[in-house]
Amino acid sequence: MKKIYCILIAVAALATSCQSELAEDFIDPSVYTPTSEVVSGMFTSIVSRGRTGFFNDYADFWYQADGGYICYSELYARYYRTSYAYLADRVEPKNSFEPNGFQTVQFNSVYNSFKEMPLMSIELEKLSDTEQKDLKIYVALIDMLFNMRITAVVDIHNSIPYFNAVKGIEGVFFAEYDDPQAIYLAALEAIKTRGNELSGLYSAMSEEGKKKFNTQDVIFQGNVNKWIAYAEAMRLRLAVRISAVLPAEAKAILGEVLSGGKLPTEDLEIEPQEWFRSNRSTGDGGTYRRGMRERDYAGFVPPLLTEIMSRDGKDEYTPGVDDPRMPVLFTGANGSDVDAGVRIYRPASMNCEEGQANLDAGHTYVTSYNYYADPSLYINNWYMCYNIATYIWNHEPQPVFTVGEIELLKAEIALKNLASTGAPAETHLYNAVVSSTDYWYRHNAANLWSGTGANPSEEMKQFLQPPKPDAAAIDAFAGVIKNDYVNAGDLENKMEIIMQQKYVHLNVHNPQELFTELRRTRHPKLNPLVFNASTIIHAVVNRIPYPSSEVANNFDQYSKVAEEDNFVSPIFWMDKSNVSFYKY
Repeated sequence: MKKIYCILIAVAALATSCQSELAEDFIDPSVYTPTSEVVSGMFTSIVSRGRTGFFNDYADFWYQADGGYICYSELYARYYRTSYAYLADRVEPKNSFEPNGFQTVQFNSVYNSFKEMPLMSIELEKLSDTEQKDLKIYVALIDMLFNMRITAVVDIHNSIPYFNAVKGIEGVFFAEYDDPQAIYLAALEAIKTRGNELSGLYSAMSEEGKKKFNTQDVIFQGNVNKWIAYAEAMRLRLAVRISAVLPAEAKAILGEVLSGGKLPTEDLEIEPQEWFRSNRSTGDGGTYRRGMRERDYAGFVPPLLTEIMSRDGKDEYTPGVDDPRMPVLFTGANGSDVDAGVRIYRPASMNCEEGQANLDAGHTYVTSYNYYADPSLYINNWYMCYNIATYIWNHEPQPVFTVGEIELLKAEIALKNLASTGAPAETHLYNAVVSSTDYWYRHNAANLWSGTGANPSEEMKQFLQPPKPDAAAIDAFAGVIKNDYVNAGDLENKMEIIMQQKYVHLNVHNPQELFTELRRTRHPKLNPLVFNASTIIHAVVNRIPYPSSEVANNFDQYSKVAEEDNFVSPIFWMDKSNVSFYKY
């Protein structure tokens, strides 16, 4: 017992050292983690961290914004030009990008973020049966979240420690690397088991326990049905992920989920409580917003998005023709007229010589935080950026899982006949476009200029926060995408359209999911980065190497997977690892 209390003291000390960071980036933990409630307090501490599946930690975005998968996958772009001579060295995948710590924060953080998980069970067992009834739900939710999060680390690295991971309290500090397929199947089963337990666990709680859960649960404020819906949505996503390599298992899971009637029927989001609002009012804090702010020179819109969304191929936005989401996703480039409502959507060039020529010709390239305080400076950029009202100066709800993504997953399920969805694929695609449009206009409208440090003119506010098109206009555009799909021809052409819409819907808010889906499907086809006529850069990779700390600290286990520790070895769910990502 003395040993356990020593460990608890050590964990408490470690948690204390992180308090200032948590207070700055998320919440004041003292409000939610009273010392008298160790189990519920550890739950809130875990879910408040940036890498437990919520809050889209800014460091991950920051690391990748101008030198990693976000840019090379056309999820984000910098102002490419030939003066960046180092780009010419990135022709080969092994030199494709600088992980810049991305692999370290992803790999190590999943184990660090859930380090209290075994302690929660130990503390729970010390309590009476009556007390346990009020606290078992916290242990179940953390186990469920750990299994969700572990699959995302598999998606990056493939083999990772799992079955003997997070067992330091048992003296296991250097766990072996497990088979990724086995990890996925075990995680999917754990998510199912825990999700199925939640309703009963909640019903068994006392009224006082439920009230406390409402406070401790900073994600869904004690709404257990949302947690259940989230579990089912994740099962849907992960089952589609493995459907090409484990078709029988995937079909069985998809059949259960789609017939179970528990999938979200509205977007699952974390409502911005007061602690969230106050910590985000400057655009800093712990979410991707800070990454966008600090990587402003890399925050240009890649051409792939406008190729998908601009239906007439012109730089000037044409209402009723072009995608109605463009005004809330993008600002405008040089040539836009705020007063007249003219929007020029000129994407960043993936041709370095063109970018250099534009820069040499005197075209504006703003690289200062000042344009976050003065949105009018955006319009001077030769290439357009992302809409500041939607992404930066915003108290928007934090997305967890959207109906738009569910409809896009259903479209693929129906296309490939993986399970019965109740509608043809084109109907799900239509629904996805409508839902996505609602989603992005709602997030754009959540902007609150007051207190942000920005003081735009009324015309600029209206330009960056345009009125939502009427339902008829949205339906008409969704019908255009639906018809494109129907006329697309074979399965791969249809997948191209589904993934194009996934790129539009999840851009910036969930780049890691898009990076994963890009590697799984090899859609949508990307534009390569052209350094010059003789240097075409195809830089997207299959996987990301392990952090160097594994080589130093866990070499005996690492050595067993060292052969696959490169940029090109496929993740187990890839059945198209030799198919190009690119248009040419």
